[in-house]
Formats: sequence, structure tokens, C-alpha cells
Amino acid sequence: VTPKVTTLGQIPIAMTSFSTPVLAAASGEFVTKAVGQSSTVQGGFNTLTFTIKPSMSVNSGTLISIAGLTGSGTPDVASLAVTGTGFTSGVWTQATGTLVLTVSTALVSTADTVFSIQLTNPFAQQPARTPTI
Repeated sequence: VTPKVTTLGQIPIAMTSFSTPVLAAASGEFVTKAVGQSSTVQGGFNTLTFTIKPSMSVNSGTLISIAGLTGSGTPDVASLAVTGTGFTSGVWTQATGTLVLTVSTALVSTADTVFSIQLTNPFAQQPARTPTI
């Protein structure tokens, strides 16, 4: 973007760039990403426990998606219960195996955030899934 400086009469007097770029946004990543499960029984309840730690603080209200949990027997849920820290509920979409969480308490870069959800395992055997965040 090249700023345009004008005078009162809207006549351009300068068409040069400022010396310092602005409006850059830092991108973060999760330096800790771990998931575990409580059960492998077909059709059984399975508590998935996630441990994450961002490289920079994440403000409340931020959306975080966990995808790749396909094959679950849990139907779509508009407000899936989340236990632990950082989140209170999430939106679960069965067809895509996606959980969208809204950060309720800011996540800090100095500590792990641990939270759990409960899904129903597939009713037939399937290979394990590796979710992404």
C-alpha cells in the first residue's frame, strides 16, 4: 500500500511510501500438541484429552479448530461439553470430524492448556486418526 498525502484541496503532494511497513500480524503456532484417548471399544464412550501450548498468548473469543476426528459415532452437537481449562464448549461436526472451540479464558504461552471432550467411538473397526489443529 502506498500512502497518499493530500492538501486541503485534495491535490496530491506526495506519492512515496513511508519508511516503515505497518499492520503486520504475527502468526502463532502450537508448540505443544498432544492427544490421548480413554477407550478403543467399538461404539463406546471415549474421552479425548488434548494438551496444547501456543507460542504466543491467545485471547478469549478466538476460534480454534481441531480437525480429522472422522468416524466418530457422535452426531453433530452445537454445544459439545468441554472440561478442563480454556474452553467451556465447542461445535462438533460429525461428517468432517471437526471441533471448533471458542477460547473462554486466554491461553498463555508459558503453560500447557489441558481439556477433554467425550465422543462415541466408531461402531466398526477403523484405523486410528491423527487430528490437526
